[in-house]
Amino acid sequence: MLKQALETANGIKRYGRGVSREELDRISEHNSTIYEKIISQAFGGAKSSCHISYASFWVYADTLSEVGIIKRKAGEYGYTNVKTILPHTTDSNGLKQADPNGAYAVVIDESNALLIGDVANSLVKILKPVLDSVNDNLLHIYGHMGRFTFKFNEHDASELFSACVSKILNAFKEEHGVMEYQISAVQEGLDCWSVSLNLQAS
Repeated sequence: MLKQALETANGIKRYGRGVSREELDRISEHNSTIYEKIISQAFGGAKSSCHISYASFWVYADTLSEVGIIKRKAGEYGYTNVKTILPHTTDSNGLKQADPNGAYAVVIDESNALLIGDVANSLVKILKPVLDSVNDNLLHIYGHMGRFTFKFNEHDASELFSACVSKILNAFKEEHGVMEYQISAVQEGLDCWSVSLNLQAS
């Protein structure tokens, strides 16, 4: 499997405290080259990009058909946090220009959740029935203090989730009257919808 190949890659250099910025850059570039070769082979020779850690990387494509193949392959490798973006680079003036590596980049991330603190974990437990109902479309959950982001691979799932969460929080507010919230959704890239939820004690 790809995850195991990346975890056990030969030739990876480690670094500790006190490493200079120049040496850190050299080690990172060396390791990225190794990881990118493994990733590229795993996706049929497609160009890839991996910086610092293999836990998150990009696989490039020139067509939406290639994007579909990459996403299916990522699923076979056990990744579920996958989205597609239109990559770009910047010129010497900081202006955007097309990425020469491909028209599309499939962003593949090993992490499915980052929950920090009791509030985040408690809310996710409260919302478990709703989250279970959209689990097949859920890419990632982030929560810290009263700020949350839920990412989905389908617009309808993000809308359903937003509506259900609003009903639950409105009912809680009517009964206890101790909380205000804001919920909003935006599209990220081509196939990811992000629902932001901010909770505040009133």
